[in-house]
Amino acid sequence: MANILYLPSALGAIETGRLYGIKNDTETYVHADTGVIASVTGEPVSSVRDAARLVLFGSGWVNRPRPRFVGAMSDTAIEESLRVLGYIGQWHNAAARPTLAAYLKNRTHLHKTHPCIVGLTDRRVAICGDLYCDLTNRGRVIDVKKASSRRERVKRVKRVFVVSHRILPMPIPQEELASKTSVPAAQDGVRLAKEMDRQPR
Repeated sequence: MANILYLPSALGAIETGRLYGIKNDTETYVHADTGVIASVTGEPVSSVRDAARLVLFGSGWVNRPRPRFVGAMSDTAIEESLRVLGYIGQWHNAAARPTLAAYLKNRTHLHKTHPCIVGLTDRRVAICGDLYCDLTNRGRVIDVKKASSRRERVKRVKRVFVVSHRILPMPIPQEELASKTSVPAAQDGVRLAKEMDRQPR
């Protein structure tokens, strides 16, 4: 049975010991930063990207003819994107930059039980308890011991974001492409022309 931790200051609850597989519903390239947010929240990549676009470019991004690309994000942008989706927590500096193996061995408190975004030397990964998820495993959630190869375990941990609370998510503006809105109008025009052809002259 899942361990649910209720916090008095939270509007919801954090489900401890759980990560989600990365659901790429965009059929396009997914950056590691977008992927770990999707793994922590369970949101599809499209929703995570829209939250990140709101943070990075403001609500006006929906008026652009093409969606803004979301690549590598700063720590602040990741934290604010999580907040938009209804998740808050805190960044922790990794003292002396331990290896991933040393970090996993010496974790305490929320680092052991709560979803964490772990910043490694070359990318960020999602870790929660004994679970691990990143794009090198095709977005699947696997056992952290299986994920931590010898090469991976010697990578240095820089910073860790620990998700601790749920809050109400923010409304995210939805993209409205002109091509999508013009199709129904074109169909109505064809339908009207056919009806006029049927009328007796």
